[in-house]
Amino acid sequence: MNIIEKVVGYDAREAIKKESNWATERKETYLLKDDVIKPLSIDPHVWPIYSEEKLQATRNMLSNDYKMWDSLDLLIDNLPSDKFKSDYSVAAFTIVLNAGETDGYQKYFMPPVTSPSAIDANWTFMGFDIADTGLISGITNYGYEQNSASILKKKWRNELNKYHLLKRIESAYELKKITCERTVEHNSFFLYGVYIVNN
Repeated sequence: MNIIEKVVGYDAREAIKKESNWATERKETYLLKDDVIKPLSIDPHVWPIYSEEKLQATRNMLSNDYKMWDSLDLLIDNLPSDKFKSDYSVAAFTIVLNAGETDGYQKYFMPPVTSPSAIDANWTFMGFDIADTGLISGITNYGYEQNSASILKKKWRNELNKYHLLKRIESAYELKKITCERTVEHNSFFLYGVYIVNN
Protein backbone atom coordinates (compact mmCIF):
# COMPACT_ATOMS: atom_id res chain seq x y z
CA MET A 1 0.00 0.00 0.00
CA ASN A 2 1.52 3.30 -1.16
CA ILE A 3 0.71 5.64 1.72
CA ILE A 4 1.36 9.35 2.19
CA GLU A 5 1.02 10.79 5.70
CA LYS A 6 1.25 14.53 6.31
CA VAL A 7 0.62 16.74 9.32
CA VAL A 8 -2.50 18.88 8.83
CA GLY A 9 -2.59 20.71 12.14
CA TYR A 10 -1.94 21.02 15.85
CA ASP A 11 -4.44 21.58 18.62
CA ALA A 12 -4.90 21.71 22.37
CA ARG A 13 -7.54 19.24 23.48
CA GLU A 14 -8.99 18.17 26.81
CA ALA A 15 -6.33 16.33 28.80
CA ILE A 16 -6.20 12.60 28.16
CA LYS A 17 -6.00 12.03 31.90
CA LYS A 18 -9.28 13.86 32.44
CA GLU A 19 -12.09 11.38 32.98
CA SER A 20 -14.54 10.97 30.12
CA ASN A 21 -18.08 12.17 30.84
CA TRP A 22 -19.78 10.06 28.18
CA ALA A 23 -23.13 8.73 29.40
CA THR A 24 -23.94 5.03 29.00
CA GLU A 25 -26.53 5.74 26.29
CA ARG A 26 -24.02 7.73 24.25
CA LYS A 27 -21.45 4.94 24.52
CA GLU A 28 -23.98 2.33 23.43
CA THR A 29 -24.99 4.43 20.42
CA TYR A 30 -21.59 5.58 19.16
CA LEU A 31 -18.94 3.11 20.30
CA LEU A 32 -18.01 -0.38 19.09
CA LYS A 33 -15.92 -1.20 22.15
CA ASP A 34 -17.18 -1.37 25.74
CA ASP A 35 -13.99 -0.71 27.68
CA VAL A 36 -12.99 2.63 26.11
CA ILE A 37 -11.49 4.87 28.77
CA LYS A 38 -11.65 8.11 26.77
CA PRO A 39 -12.60 8.50 23.11
CA LEU A 40 -10.04 10.51 21.12
CA SER A 41 -10.67 11.91 17.65
CA ILE A 42 -9.91 14.69 15.21
CA ASP A 43 -13.61 15.50 15.75
CA PRO A 44 -13.82 18.20 18.47
CA HIS A 45 -17.31 16.99 19.41
CA VAL A 46 -15.72 13.71 20.45
CA TRP A 47 -12.44 14.98 21.91
CA PRO A 48 -13.25 18.48 23.21
CA ILE A 49 -11.12 21.49 22.44
CA TYR A 50 -9.31 23.07 25.37
CA SER A 51 -11.16 26.40 25.59
CA GLU A 52 -8.94 28.75 27.53
CA GLU A 53 -9.79 32.43 26.84
CA LYS A 54 -6.53 33.54 25.19
CA LEU A 55 -6.30 30.35 23.17
CA GLN A 56 -9.90 30.67 21.97
CA ALA A 57 -9.35 34.25 20.82
CA THR A 58 -6.40 33.10 18.71
CA ARG A 59 -8.35 30.09 17.41
CA ASN A 60 -11.04 32.39 15.99
CA MET A 61 -8.43 33.94 13.67
CA LEU A 62 -7.11 30.67 12.26
CA SER A 63 -7.33 30.28 8.47
CA ASN A 64 -6.46 26.57 8.38
CA ASP A 65 -9.33 24.54 6.85
CA TYR A 66 -9.15 22.33 9.93
CA LYS A 67 -9.41 25.29 12.32
CA MET A 68 -6.17 24.16 13.92
CA TRP A 69 -2.72 25.65 14.24
CA ASP A 70 -0.31 25.32 11.31
CA SER A 71 2.61 25.97 13.65
CA LEU A 72 3.27 23.86 16.73
CA ASP A 73 5.47 26.61 18.19
CA LEU A 74 2.69 29.19 17.76
CA LEU A 75 0.20 26.94 19.51
CA ILE A 76 2.58 26.34 22.40
CA ASP A 77 3.28 30.10 22.67
CA ASN A 78 -0.46 30.70 23.13
CA LEU A 79 -0.98 28.06 25.78
CA PRO A 80 -1.44 29.18 29.40
CA SER A 81 1.28 28.83 32.01
CA ASP A 82 2.62 25.46 33.10
CA LYS A 83 0.35 25.38 36.15
CA PHE A 84 -2.54 24.59 33.77
CA LYS A 85 -0.60 21.95 31.83
CA SER A 86 -2.58 19.11 33.40
CA ASP A 87 -5.77 20.55 31.84
CA TYR A 88 -4.84 19.90 28.21
CA SER A 89 -2.98 17.64 25.82
CA VAL A 90 -1.21 18.95 22.72
CA ALA A 91 -2.23 16.89 19.71
CA ALA A 92 -0.93 16.58 16.18
CA PHE A 93 -3.21 15.29 13.42
CA THR A 94 -2.14 13.80 10.11
CA ILE A 95 -3.97 13.01 6.89
CA VAL A 96 -3.29 9.49 5.62
CA LEU A 97 -3.78 9.05 1.88
CA ASN A 98 -3.11 6.32 -0.61
CA ALA A 99 -2.20 7.22 -4.19
CA GLY A 100 -5.81 7.17 -5.39
CA GLU A 101 -7.20 9.51 -2.73
CA THR A 102 -5.12 12.65 -3.30
CA ASP A 103 -7.39 14.31 -5.89
CA GLY A 104 -10.51 13.62 -3.83
CA TYR A 105 -8.91 15.09 -0.73
CA GLN A 106 -7.83 18.28 -2.51
CA LYS A 107 -11.40 18.75 -3.74
CA TYR A 108 -12.45 19.44 -0.14
CA PHE A 109 -9.34 20.75 1.60
CA MET A 110 -6.55 23.17 0.87
CA PRO A 111 -3.54 21.15 2.08
CA PRO A 112 -2.07 23.26 4.90
CA VAL A 113 1.59 24.14 5.20
CA THR A 114 2.50 23.05 8.72
CA SER A 115 5.56 23.44 10.91
CA PRO A 116 6.88 20.92 11.61
CA SER A 117 5.39 19.24 8.56
CA ALA A 118 6.60 15.73 9.38
CA ILE A 119 5.88 13.37 12.26
CA ASP A 120 8.36 13.64 15.11
CA ALA A 121 9.76 10.37 16.45
CA ASN A 122 9.12 11.64 20.01
CA TRP A 123 5.37 11.95 19.49
CA THR A 124 3.10 9.20 20.77
CA PHE A 125 0.90 7.56 18.14
CA MET A 126 -2.59 7.10 19.56
CA GLY A 127 -4.29 5.45 16.57
CA PHE A 128 -6.20 6.10 13.35
CA ASP A 129 -9.50 7.95 13.09
CA ILE A 130 -11.95 8.15 10.17
CA ALA A 131 -13.73 11.46 9.54
CA ASP A 132 -15.86 13.08 6.84
CA THR A 133 -15.23 16.45 5.18
CA GLY A 134 -16.85 18.21 8.16
CA LEU A 135 -14.42 16.38 10.49
CA ILE A 136 -17.25 14.33 11.99
CA SER A 137 -15.78 11.03 13.11
CA GLY A 138 -17.20 8.07 11.25
CA ILE A 139 -16.31 5.67 14.03
CA THR A 140 -17.22 7.73 17.08
CA ASN A 141 -19.85 10.26 16.03
CA TYR A 142 -22.16 8.45 13.60
CA GLY A 143 -24.60 6.33 15.56
CA TYR A 144 -24.75 2.58 14.96
CA GLU A 145 -28.14 0.99 14.29
CA GLN A 146 -29.06 -1.48 16.98
CA ASN A 147 -29.45 -4.39 14.54
CA SER A 148 -25.98 -3.98 13.05
CA ALA A 149 -24.17 -2.73 16.15
CA SER A 150 -23.74 -6.15 17.75
CA ILE A 151 -22.29 -7.60 14.54
CA LEU A 152 -19.90 -4.69 14.09
CA LYS A 153 -18.85 -4.85 17.73
CA LYS A 154 -17.88 -8.51 17.48
CA LYS A 155 -15.74 -7.83 14.42
CA TRP A 156 -14.15 -4.51 15.37
CA ARG A 157 -13.79 -4.31 19.16
CA ASN A 158 -10.37 -6.00 19.07
CA GLU A 159 -9.18 -3.70 16.29
CA LEU A 160 -9.92 -0.63 18.39
CA ASN A 161 -7.76 0.53 21.29
CA LYS A 162 -8.79 2.04 24.63
CA TYR A 163 -9.26 5.43 22.93
CA HIS A 164 -11.60 3.97 20.26
CA LEU A 165 -8.97 4.52 17.57
CA LEU A 166 -7.84 1.88 15.11
CA LYS A 167 -4.52 0.19 15.76
CA ARG A 168 -3.65 -0.91 12.21
CA ILE A 169 -3.82 0.95 8.92
CA GLU A 170 -5.18 -2.10 7.08
CA SER A 171 -8.10 -2.30 9.50
CA ALA A 172 -8.62 1.45 9.27
CA TYR A 173 -9.06 1.30 5.50
CA GLU A 174 -11.44 -1.65 5.81
CA LEU A 175 -13.60 0.14 8.39
CA LYS A 176 -13.46 3.31 6.29
CA LYS A 177 -15.09 1.40 3.44
CA ILE A 178 -17.82 0.09 5.77
CA THR A 179 -18.35 3.60 7.15
CA CYS A 180 -18.89 4.97 3.64
CA GLU A 181 -21.42 2.21 2.91
CA ARG A 182 -23.45 2.76 6.08
CA THR A 183 -23.50 6.57 5.80
CA VAL A 184 -24.19 7.00 2.09
CA GLU A 185 -25.17 10.65 2.53
CA HIS A 186 -21.66 11.38 3.84
CA ASN A 187 -19.48 9.09 1.76
CA SER A 188 -16.36 11.27 1.52
CA PHE A 189 -14.33 10.00 4.46
CA PHE A 190 -10.61 10.24 5.06
CA LEU A 191 -8.17 8.54 7.37
CA TYR A 192 -6.39 10.58 10.07
CA GLY A 193 -3.54 9.81 12.40
CA VAL A 194 -3.80 11.03 15.99
CA TYR A 195 -0.62 11.83 17.93
CA ILE A 196 0.20 13.31 21.33
CA VAL A 197 2.99 15.87 21.39
CA ASN A 198 3.10 16.04 25.19
CA ASN A 199 1.93 13.46 27.71
